Amino acid sequence: MNAYSETKEKLDRILEVFDKYDKTNIPADYSETPLVDLVTADIVSLACYFSSTDGSISASEAEVFNAVFGVSRTPEEITALITDDESIIQKIGTTFNVIAETEKRLGIYSLRKTMIVPLIKFFERFAMDVIRSDEYDKSELDTYNIFFCKIEAALTAIPPR
Repeated sequence: MNAYSETKEKLDRILEVFDKYDKTNIPADYSETPLVDLVTADIVSLACYFSSTDGSISASEAEVFNAVFGVSRTPEEITALITDDESIIQKIGTTFNVIAETEKRLGIYSLRKTMIVPLIKFFERFAMDVIRSDEYDKSELDTYNIFFCKIEAALTAIPPR
């Protein structure tokens, strides 16, 4: 069992919930892309972004990525997947809206009880796993804090019912 198997297990549990949401066909009213794929793409983007905040992706950062996603990518291959933080935040905001609209239609939406909250917690944990996998400095932690302040703002921007 590798050091990131718990993170992988949490990811699998989160994706199971969103797979159930997809099976209701409600998310299809808000996005052509299944919710599981939206969430997965957000997590991949997040991993790539935080792997590169120090300017390059190390072998240890690639190891975290590969362990959690069950793939075997080189740092160079992961580098090719990187996008900027604003486009990542915009995509995550879109995913949050699909989740919120789905939960509203299911009658289970509440701002602090939505599945978005554990998803953000997973994002935070996974980003920290990536950052801590290699030597890091204060600027990487500052980037982390700024990024997640923006994510929290995206959550509070979702209108209630």
